[in-house]
Amino acid sequence: MDLVRFINLLAASVGLMGAIFLAIGVLVLNNERTMDLCFNYSPLSWPSTAIVESLAAKKAHTVVGVFFIVVAFLLQVATIIFSPDKKVDFIDSRLGCVVLGASAILVLLFILYFADKGLAAHHERDMKKIATRRYMEKWIERGAIDLPAIEGLDAISYQYFRIGRSTSESKAAFVRRMAEYVALVIPVDLDFSRIEKND
Repeated sequence: MDLVRFINLLAASVGLMGAIFLAIGVLVLNNERTMDLCFNYSPLSWPSTAIVESLAAKKAHTVVGVFFIVVAFLLQVATIIFSPDKKVDFIDSRLGCVVLGASAILVLLFILYFADKGLAAHHERDMKKIATRRYMEKWIERGAIDLPAIEGLDAISYQYFRIGRSTSESKAAFVRRMAEYVALVIPVDLDFSRIEKND
């Protein structure tokens, strides 16, 4: 390997490492930890929908961005290591090369755009369930549920999931339904007496 190829390979590797270090803070922060951090800055007692959507999108953009960087690195390494010493014609015209390259980029961008949207929706749904679970855990730890807690649960469940309490549903049944939806185990000895007398 000549000096120019070695320097190009080294530059591609350093670029990859720099990009990964820029993204690593978002990549290693799981959804549970993200929601724990959000509760400290929320005036509502739960993170707003805008905060959750923004954080989920950021996580998805980072994953897709790292994928792009790794693909670019692999292409650079392939051209540096496997490029022949003599010229190999691929496409005769420069315009053809530009059109082929732009087409490949557009197809990849189209595919990754929808992958990004799906990944963001997955993270958003997960973060909203975690936030709802954290909200419910706060008053479950006290051992009893009061009316303000139910009103807050009604608000968060509608804001996050468009799930509301029907008029025929008791408050205790609504709590149990939401707990099941967000995968929270309700203790058997939880006191529902403060809300049952208001049903």
